[in-house]
Amino acid sequence: MMSPKRAHSLHLQAGFTLLELLFAMAIVLVVVVAAQRYAAGVLTDREHLSAQQDQTSQINVVLSNMQNDVARAGFIPVASVSQWTEGQLSNVGVDVRCLNNNCTSKELRTAYWTRENPAYDCVHNKVETTRTAGWVEVENVYRFQKTDGVWVLGCDGNGGGGDWEGFTNPTEGDIENFNWTLDSNAADSGAKLLHFCVTTRTAKNNQVAGNMQAHSCSTGKALVNDNTWVYQTIELDMLVRPSQIGVLP
Repeated sequence: MMSPKRAHSLHLQAGFTLLELLFAMAIVLVVVVAAQRYAAGVLTDREHLSAQQDQTSQINVVLSNMQNDVARAGFIPVASVSQWTEGQLSNVGVDVRCLNNNCTSKELRTAYWTRENPAYDCVHNKVETTRTAGWVEVENVYRFQKTDGVWVLGCDGNGGGGDWEGFTNPTEGDIENFNWTLDSNAADSGAKLLHFCVTTRTAKNNQVAGNMQAHSCSTGKALVNDNTWVYQTIELDMLVRPSQIGVLP
């Protein structure tokens, strides 16, 4: 008769039982699935964060161009040059206007005179209008416009055929709402403040930290990240100089 000690030794040498092997495989499978889900979540986080950063970067580039235009707007050559007409003098500056009485399609128009040769508008079309004493007027119109149901920020200028060109990529997120207002309380001869606001949203991803201070540009109501969207608000104030500030030609 085999001793108990001998039987235990044989059991250890025989390896795992089928039940033990199945249990070990189940544990390994759970670990592998968990690791795959974690890796997929990390990749998704990176994709959403990258899309949000790309969208913000695109808007900041447009804002930089707008700031440059606003800074130059209002400067015109002195009226002592005989070729100037009243229309040419009064057409420069900055204004906010609506299309077809629909203020959800607000435009920001900037116009300025420059001696750059060649001169280019906001979509890099050459401005080839007739020059006056070496000066040429550049007019840019920034506008939000829907493309495939998504708001896109773009511009058209007087250097081309008036074709609007979008600068933000609708595949990287949507623009929730926007607003720009030009202070109308200031005197015509004084500087005004142009306030620009745009709130973007990217597809749901709870693990991506958005801007916790995001709010609606139209209502001012706070927007909190949820299971659907991650929000971000970009605001900028630009000082608008009085129009018809003369510079030496």
